Formats: sequence, C-alpha cells, structure tokens
Amino acid sequence: MSNPNDQQSLYLEFLESLFRTGHVMIGGLNEPTNAEITQGVALARELEWVYRHELPGSPPTFQPEPFSWAAVLFYRATQFLIQRDVPAEVVRTALSAPFPNKIGHAEIYSVDFVFRFLPDLLLLAHGEAADDPLTRQIQQWITEWPLTAAGSPTATLSSHPTLCRMYVERWLRTGKRRAAAELAADPRIRLQLELELGTLDECLGSP
Repeated sequence: MSNPNDQQSLYLEFLESLFRTGHVMIGGLNEPTNAEITQGVALARELEWVYRHELPGSPPTFQPEPFSWAAVLFYRATQFLIQRDVPAEVVRTALSAPFPNKIGHAEIYSVDFVFRFLPDLLLLAHGEAADDPLTRQIQQWITEWPLTAAGSPTATLSSHPTLCRMYVERWLRTGKRRAAAELAADPRIRLQLELELGTLDECLGSP
C-alpha cells in the first residue's frame, strides 16, 4: 500500500513543477485528497502573487474554488495522458465535473492560472490519439474557457481590462488572423488590438 504522505506529495509536486517549470512528472492515478487540495491552494496563492505582478494592470482576485476545480481536472487529465489504457468511460467520468460557480472575472482568471497550460496538454494528447475521450475533453475545456487559447471571446472576458489585454496578447501570438473580423466586433477587444498593433488594418488585411 502506498504511503499517504507519498501520495500527498504527488499533487503538490505536480503543481509546483507545472508553475515553476511548465513540466510535470506523473505517477499512478491517485486522486488528491481534500487536505492536498487545500495545500495546493496555499501553494498557488504564493506563486500567483508573483505571477499577477507580471501582468498588465490589476488582475481579478484569485479565487481558491475555481482554481482547485481546474487544478484537479488538469492533474487527472495529465494522469490519463500517461495511462492510455484506462477505459474511456473512466476518463469521461473523472473529467466531467461541472464548473461549480457562476463565471465572472475572478473565476476566469483563477481557472486560467492552470488552464493556460491546456494548449500544451492538447498537443501531447492529440499526438497520442486525435479522437479519444481525453483529447475531446481538453478541446471542450479550451472552447469553454476562451482565454486559455484565445478562442471566441465572451463579453465577460473582454469587459475586464487585464483579461482583455491577456486575451489579445495570446491571440496575437497564435497568428489567428482569419478570425480578426470576429474579434473586432467586440469594441473593447478591437480597441486593445489597435493599441497593440497601431492599426487594425494590419490584422484584417490578410485571411
């Protein structure tokens, strides 16, 4: 039987490695306990304090519950990426927990503190299997949380100056110029694009 303290270290070591290096190590399919999740929040608060001071303006308040929802799901998804022989129904059940809150600025920011790493996870999952439950779930998260990979923006996202700027900066890095007209329909994102580019014509000029 595994030592509970060993299991406890797995989740915390996972989060610390993810946030400090962008790389993770996974062992087994253990689920974090409530105590581990609480410790994960404490670690995240410490690292998020540094992260938020590197962002433009005033980011929303960090919220433990949305963060933990995203962190546990990301942790389990990474486990399933390594353990590819897990039955599809087990994967779907483990990753199907609905978001527990109404989505506002703080929720978007707190979830994104983890989900900003989803595009990298999707690349790895897609490389293993392009149409399995894990890959589809990651794609669904990316769609539902557009700040993650500069997907179709929501009014809630664009109405916060820092989130809006984070979104535009990520969008510019993706080179998704074919979607520029859609983004320009939101006046707040259009303004931020013009601030970043000098003129929106540079963005809209090519498909």
